[in-house]
Amino acid sequence: MSSIIEKLYHGDIHHDFWLDSKNPTYQKATRLKGKVYEKLLDTLNEEQKELFEKYIDATDELAEIVQYDIFTHAIKFSAVFMTEAFTPPIKTDDVY
Repeated sequence: MSSIIEKLYHGDIHHDFWLDSKNPTYQKATRLKGKVYEKLLDTLNEEQKELFEKYIDATDELAEIVQYDIFTHAIKFSAVFMTEAFTPPIKTDDVY
């Protein structure tokens, strides 16, 4: 059995690794997004559809950047947190 670090290194863990797609709130939001998307596309001409698709691509790219930043911050924070949790506090009496 691989450790989580090995899975992360080998790319076996993806951004949706912890996503619970069976969560009713998630499913409801996904359905709503799909309905709104289809309804909006029905109102657009071809040029507007192309522009809208570019907007969605740009939004997805930005979301990926933000997710990456959140992920790296969380990893760094976790490392600092674990280091501090397992490091005995310094007693000021011992220093002075």
